[in-house]
Amino acid sequence: MAEMNIKQIIDRLNAEFTGDTRKLVFWYDDNGEFVEDMQTVTLDNAKVYFLQPDNQFATKLFLERQDTTTNYLVYAPFPKPDVRDNHLEDTMLYSKRFFADRASLLSVDLGIDEKYKPIIEKHIKYFASKERTQRFYDLEIENFNEENIITGNVALYGATSGKAFVSGVAGERFCVRNSGATAVVEGVGDHGCEYMTGGTVVVLGQTGKNFAAGMTGGVAYVLDENWDFYQRVNKETVSLEPVEHKYDVAALKELIREHVEVTGSPRGKEILDNFSEYLPKFKKVLPYDYDRMLRIIASMEERGLDGEQAQIEAFYAVQKKK
Repeated sequence: MAEMNIKQIIDRLNAEFTGDTRKLVFWYDDNGEFVEDMQTVTLDNAKVYFLQPDNQFATKLFLERQDTTTNYLVYAPFPKPDVRDNHLEDTMLYSKRFFADRASLLSVDLGIDEKYKPIIEKHIKYFASKERTQRFYDLEIENFNEENIITGNVALYGATSGKAFVSGVAGERFCVRNSGATAVVEGVGDHGCEYMTGGTVVVLGQTGKNFAAGMTGGVAYVLDENWDFYQRVNKETVSLEPVEHKYDVAALKELIREHVEVTGSPRGKEILDNFSEYLPKFKKVLPYDYDRMLRIIASMEERGLDGEQAQIEAFYAVQKKK
């Protein structure tokens, strides 16, 4: 799997041209995804003929009058024309059609389950870069599923803003020192959300040990299906609470909805479709000082202070109590 090529397609094409009978195979590559690759393709028992939109008559003459014995793959880097505009339509009646697309090739070659193909199709422009695609081949992942770690260690370290949606598991120290980013992930390694000071993190799966160590700000929502998350969280600076407040419930559900929309995550969709069943299994991780600040800010705003002034007063109030 380490070599990035179109060997699968070549093997399939060679299989089309077996036997002694002359064969023509037409391949309309709608988006021209393989036009560069086809420049160097050599088949065992056939030649590659490049069809252009303006040479259909010449092609018809060539295939039916000038060379009637050679096998040809007729490759067209554009969609098949309508019948009335396709002068090769009658030739195709006694020929074969070949179909291939970059998303299918990548799905098979990288060992990605067919159900994830829509995600590949959605981001096919990203995979158009051979350099980027090669990085996936270099990972040497034989089977892709939600248990594979697809985001490495220290992802989102020190993040200050933005959003990240990961349809899979992240490595160790995910969102360490995060101060303002929002992230949804389907599992994390050890030391997740360590020294976090702001932002929001949703974990739709298990965490490693020492979660939230030194966390002083922000909030995390963690799915605790086995009811053992308390064994892996560092409770020195944070509390664990059920997700009950209507604001928390709405915020959590909206982030999962956005996660599913962006990534097509089967895991996220399962939770979203059965949200009322999963909601009691979520834990809200909230730093003690941050919780006190939020309560004081709410109190100050009720007294008439604007948001910024309420935050300043809350900060000083928390510092005095230390």
